Amino acid sequence: MKLSNLGEVAMSWYRSLNPTPEQEELAIERFAVCDTCEFRVPATLFDGYKCDACGCPLHRKVFTFDRNGCPKGKWSR
Repeated sequence: MKLSNLGEVAMSWYRSLNPTPEQEELAIERFAVCDTCEFRVPATLFDGYKCDACGCPLHRKVFTFDRNGCPKGKWSR
């Protein structure tokens, strides 16, 4: 992860703790895409999965404000 992405990562974690209904809906939509992705792999440091393309835990990454947050461009929004 690049240091310049640290703010984005922190905001994603923050948003995941108390999302708005719109943020929750978007996260569910994104996670459905990740759920069938070949880059979704089991995480070793926590329960759940991570993105093997960028290393982020998926249960937090799906809350990013970055429309292009998927490193493989698979999210539509």
